[in-house]
Amino acid sequence: MALAHWSWRTYNAYLKSNRIAAGIANYDEVTRLMLGVPLDSQGLPIAR
Repeated sequence: MALAHWSWRTYNAYLKSNRIAAGIANYDEVTRLMLGVPLDSQGLPIAR
């Protein structure tokens, strides 16, 4: 468990140093966006 915590903190710092201000919180934002996109029968996003 400690290794997982350390790796997430390290990855968060890496993302922030590469101009992704939200860090790992960015994954939550992407997930919310993906869950809100309607998909067609082939699993592709439906164009609006």
